[in-house]
Amino acid sequence: ITQCATQLDNGNIFVGVWGSGLYAYDSNFNPVNLPRDLDSLKDRYSIWNVLQHSKSRMIWMGTQSGGLIVYDPVKDKHTTMMPDVFRRRTLRVMIEDRQGNIWIGTQGGLVVKWDPKLAGNDLRKGFTVVAETGLIHKLFEARDGMIWAATLGRGLLKIDPVLNKVIDVYRKDGPAGGQLWSDVVTDIAQRNDSILLVSSGALNMINIRTRRIVHISTQDGLPGNNINCIQRDKNGIFWLGSINGICRFNIDIGTFTTYDRRDGISNDAFSPGDAHALPDGRLVFTNNQNFLVFDPLKMVQSRIPPDASVTDFRIGNQPVPVDSLMRLQKIRLPYDKNSIVIEFSALNYLKEQKLHYHYQLENLEKEMQEADGQAQAVYSYLPPGEYVFNVMAENADGITSKNITSLRIQI
Repeated sequence: ITQCATQLDNGNIFVGVWGSGLYAYDSNFNPVNLPRDLDSLKDRYSIWNVLQHSKSRMIWMGTQSGGLIVYDPVKDKHTTMMPDVFRRRTLRVMIEDRQGNIWIGTQGGLVVKWDPKLAGNDLRKGFTVVAETGLIHKLFEARDGMIWAATLGRGLLKIDPVLNKVIDVYRKDGPAGGQLWSDVVTDIAQRNDSILLVSSGALNMINIRTRRIVHISTQDGLPGNNINCIQRDKNGIFWLGSINGICRFNIDIGTFTTYDRRDGISNDAFSPGDAHALPDGRLVFTNNQNFLVFDPLKMVQSRIPPDASVTDFRIGNQPVPVDSLMRLQKIRLPYDKNSIVIEFSALNYLKEQKLHYHYQLENLEKEMQEADGQAQAVYSYLPPGEYVFNVMAENADGITSKNITSLRIQI
């Protein structure tokens, strides 16, 4: 199971794998040899995370049973230790804060802080238990310096890194307007100074200044309430990993675009904390078989999508030749043939499933409606009158087709 991907200051990328150790790649993900002293880690350890400390340049690796490996790339020498503070539980997550402290989350639910000032020259010192909670899926440093912990069953913890204590907890049973979707929190990202995006099945958009929480679920267009990991790209787009694919979420306009096996992702099931960002903007999503690397800027073409076309028209359940209908200035239907289904598509568009459609039946609907995954509009028992059906296509960046396709209907 691939657990992590971290790019080092020399450009190489270390990938940690559960059950088979550590692997190294160049910046283009061509396999390269591990440093000689680390070659022994291959096939011997389960590497859960890799972090290169910004000040010392030492490379920290968390393993199972409370094991910590610290590698000095200058001396090409690693040290293996099992500090008692971890209580022999897997070191699942590691991050570095802006002060150079390292925060570690364990399988046993400990949040541990390592302070280099307290450690001095002894790596075995400087550890402080800051919280004891549920299994730690993710640690995250917010823009204001606060540390957030995503836990299994214990909600979302806010930690003051100066006081070394939990100062707030968000739970499913929290106060009205401030309730998590679930207490199983799997990942954390930040939109701006005020808003965190937190996955716990569905998404929680948390205003950390007011404690107000807005849920984003399938009712809002999310492909499924099974989001496990989140990564924000350099353009502010959020990429969501779930048990059945990756979803691109443009939070500014509220659009979702899903990528899965139909797009060439051989294994499209992603687990908690599986999303990682490289310094150059590429994203890495790891899973139980391999890992996926992509440049998010190349995933969406911001060109104008083709105009939508009416592809099927049914009266009751009886299809009517569309070509003949489209040649008519107006479709006239008797009063007892007033239940219709209109299907539409942007013909010849390679990535049809990446488009969204908006439609409206003038004189019945006051504004455009967003189509569901079937790309159809259903109207039952329309009253007598004059109608105009309009439909247009929209891509993932909110760019709409040049023209609105219209169909005049009289009942």
